[in-house]
Amino acid sequence: MSSKRLCWAVILFLGVPNSGMAQDYLFQNFAASDALGQMHQSMRDNMMPSARERPAPQRKSKQRAVVSTTYRASPAVSLRVQRQFTDFVEKTSGRQAGQQVREIFRKRNPVASWVSIVKADGFRSGDVVDAVAAYLILNWMMANGSDNNQQQASAVRQQVRQALSNNPGFSRLGNDERQALAETSMLNFLVQHAAYIDALKRGDKVMIRRLSDAAVARFQNQMNMNLREVKITAAGFR
Repeated sequence: MSSKRLCWAVILFLGVPNSGMAQDYLFQNFAASDALGQMHQSMRDNMMPSARERPAPQRKSKQRAVVSTTYRASPAVSLRVQRQFTDFVEKTSGRQAGQQVREIFRKRNPVASWVSIVKADGFRSGDVVDAVAAYLILNWMMANGSDNNQQQASAVRQQVRQALSNNPGFSRLGNDERQALAETSMLNFLVQHAAYIDALKRGDKVMIRRLSDAAVARFQNQMNMNLREVKITAAGFR
């Protein structure tokens, strides 16, 4: 992902981002969801080196149902996701921050903002795979202080698609639930990306380290994956 400056007004109130803003609304919001828990396990099993070294279990050959990862965007779902997200921001960072985020959402479509950042990697809206893959890569970048290219992003995208396709919980999600999962990933991405780029721009080594440690902690807690032990290659995460 390009480390270009985020042209989104959230930068204004993230000048000195706090630890609350580095928290992950996605996993807190869906922590009780069997679908997301299974998705975490599927992605870990597809990406962790120790898991890949284990022989694959023998399965009987049978026709696998096609799992849809795309969705038709509904304005009502977008508004609900944005409302829940701003409520979370207000709870963790104060009333003023919540009000500022609401004003940002009113002035600029956050999905369009997300697309403007990730399109260089080939990601697009309308597919949960793209939203989750972009989010994974951003957290890997923050954890390791590194960057990726489009070929690597495409490989991670394929890993996420495989993980979701093998996930019974995800297959049960309806259109609106898939949209909510994707767009919540996008909102987390926007806030974390803004904080990270702002810290890089200001040369704030303390904040860069805090954001890096927060990314590591999120994935260690939710997926038992140490992002600093994971490499990104032309074949995806290894």
